[in-house]
Amino acid sequence: MRPQANAAPRSASARRTTSRFRPTAEGLIWLLVAGLLLYQGWLRTINLIALLASILIALWILNGAVVWSYRRLRQVIVHRQVHEEVFAGRPFIYELQIENPTRHTFRNVAVACHDPDAPAVGFVPILRPRSTATAFGEGCISRRGYHRWGPMELSSGFPFGLFRRRVQIDDGSEVLVLPRLGHLDLQRFRRFLLGRTEYDTRNQPMIRQPGSQTEFHGLREFRSGDSPRWIHWRTTARVGELMIREFEEPPASQLVLVVDPWLPERADVLRKNLETVMASNRRTIRQLLASGPPPSPEKRKAKEASLARKELPYRLPLEYLETAVSLAATLCWEWNRLAGARITLVLLDGQDPRVLKSDGTSQGLLQLLERLAVIEGRPDDSPSFQGVEASVRAEPLPSGPMVVVTTRPEPPALGELATSGRHVVPIRVSEGDHAEFFDFGHGPIAGSVNGTAAATAPGSPRRGASV
Repeated sequence: MRPQANAAPRSASARRTTSRFRPTAEGLIWLLVAGLLLYQGWLRTINLIALLASILIALWILNGAVVWSYRRLRQVIVHRQVHEEVFAGRPFIYELQIENPTRHTFRNVAVACHDPDAPAVGFVPILRPRSTATAFGEGCISRRGYHRWGPMELSSGFPFGLFRRRVQIDDGSEVLVLPRLGHLDLQRFRRFLLGRTEYDTRNQPMIRQPGSQTEFHGLREFRSGDSPRWIHWRTTARVGELMIREFEEPPASQLVLVVDPWLPERADVLRKNLETVMASNRRTIRQLLASGPPPSPEKRKAKEASLARKELPYRLPLEYLETAVSLAATLCWEWNRLAGARITLVLLDGQDPRVLKSDGTSQGLLQLLERLAVIEGRPDDSPSFQGVEASVRAEPLPSGPMVVVTTRPEPPALGELATSGRHVVPIRVSEGDHAEFFDFGHGPIAGSVNGTAAATAPGSPRRGASV
């Protein structure tokens, strides 16, 4: 698995550089003014004006010679490094190490990163031979998975800016963006595990297994935000006010998390079809606006809603997949923070399920998040739960509840898992079963997996931030 944090080039041959040398707009104006002065001095035989024009032309040529000598700027190496984990939708800071391996000195070097998700604009006054300059950029990548950095551009117009040498460097480096972390109410999630077994057996008594659920502790007054399902009605009728059962959290236990990333078609096909439908809708709106008088706000809103419904068959499956992956990543994150907790991740994204076990350390958690970051979904008609059962027989999974996060509209057939005595809880993302305890948005985490402080607060990055 490729490293997640440091964005190093994939190979030396992947580096591509292009160099351009041309006069700037200011340089052309400079030359035009110098030419006009020279013409006026020669036409009117004013030697002072002709001398001034000659000096301007000489400076123009000198600037061109200096910038031309910066052709070795293409040998400068730029390394991008991220010293913290990159999560989708969260701002991050990355470091630029500008290394000059040549014996030439470059002055007034402008640095720009042409990446729409992680732009940077900076300035290095002097880049000495065999030295390295450091700069910083800010980014916010919205999509998980491997993100390829945009090209870097180094340019210099020293000393007068009449000419400019531009060198564009594309080294093919990339960074792994971890799934978006949402907000998980762990207490409500545990009560969800306690109150749900299977979707077809909601009216059956709740299954209580030692070490996997909360234990009854006592009664207290009903508070805002409490679930009505925990109201103790007999006591409420006796005392005349709502009383709720209070539970005591036991020590953290084992959790088996099964992710079923089902899609009706391949993810790339869905994205392509979605882009096609969106482009068609935009053309339709433009044609309607250009064909006659503008429609009323009600008619336009109704037409836009009608066109948006055409996107739903392609948009919703992708949104369900991202929600499922975010829910799984947030569960891994929150469960790993509990003392003594262990989580086992089972991914049904291939012929054979992949079982990953976390040892409770930050490195173990990072391995789970990295694997979740590259899930693409699959259009299989039936999930590979037989493979899970075979894995259970070959290498027994830890005891504790099993949570099945699925994007299918109907709960999958769990087969032997449902009759094995294990507490199995399916969560259908498409039906909103997670809405009680999970919010797909920015969670309250303000650090990285390894515990380092985040460089920026949650929010949108400043485009073109100075480095």
